[in-house]
Amino acid sequence: MVSFFIRSVAFASMLFPSVVKSHEPAYIYIPEDNADRLFPESYIEYMDKDYGCDYKVTVGFMHDDTLPVPTNPLTQCIPGKVAEDNLQYINSRYHTFPLSKNIRKATGFDHLSIDFNPCGHPPLGVFTIPHYDLHFYLQSVAERQKWTCKLDDNVPVPFCAVDQDSASGMAMYNVGMNYLTNKPANMHESVTGCIDAIPGMGLHCWNWDASPEAQDWVDPIFIMGSYDSKIAFWEPMVPLSFITGAEANKYEEILEYHSQTIESLPYNFTIQYDPYTKGTSLIMFGKSNVCKKGKGGSKASKSGKK
Repeated sequence: MVSFFIRSVAFASMLFPSVVKSHEPAYIYIPEDNADRLFPESYIEYMDKDYGCDYKVTVGFMHDDTLPVPTNPLTQCIPGKVAEDNLQYINSRYHTFPLSKNIRKATGFDHLSIDFNPCGHPPLGVFTIPHYDLHFYLQSVAERQKWTCKLDDNVPVPFCAVDQDSASGMAMYNVGMNYLTNKPANMHESVTGCIDAIPGMGLHCWNWDASPEAQDWVDPIFIMGSYDSKIAFWEPMVPLSFITGAEANKYEEILEYHSQTIESLPYNFTIQYDPYTKGTSLIMFGKSNVCKKGKGGSKASKSGKK
């Protein structure tokens, strides 16, 4: 374990009453391709630059109004309270969207998981409102299924305990560091710490100091993930209020990474919501691993199963 700010999720147990869990390594079931209810689509364009070739990847989806949203979180966001879809309100709804071969090659991302959280998730008072997690994973679904861990007894959703005795469990807290600066490599420069290790996902890292309180959270927040010293995922988190309603919304962020060796990580992203179409678009720009030549210096490639 490195001295960089890496915390357990133990304090998140304040959100839910204690429950008993098995100490056997646990994993979450990850669907292969089940995002149709969100009408996802994606395409890529290639842009010639003096120094090489950049990509522009656009991913679109629509919130499904049939997904459960608690009307009284105090009585619904508790263990055992089942929503209309026969899942507990506190459980995430995972929607795996395969990315096209062209997008995978250009970005290094293997697939996208559009995860809806009706009650949000720990840490307490930070992300505990309805929102979407847009996880762009660098590893395959099959590889993620191997990321198992012993669960925390005090949390009724699948979070890893700190004390792990399996190789896969200990890998949850192995963060690739630049030991000269004591900061994680290939992560956003603003990252101040890592908490919340989840089977099949990894450890979550972000700028803890800039986290708003849940009631004040209105704009997307950028997160990155780690597993076994490697970058596991790249993730904007988006409040449900940002991508629903009668008002248009737009958010843009420029990214810089510490000790960057994964050159294809996006250097800019924009999330925008159109109230007329009810659609949400995520647009990412980055340095492409491959360069496709075409008329005007760009080609478009629709996704997802090509």
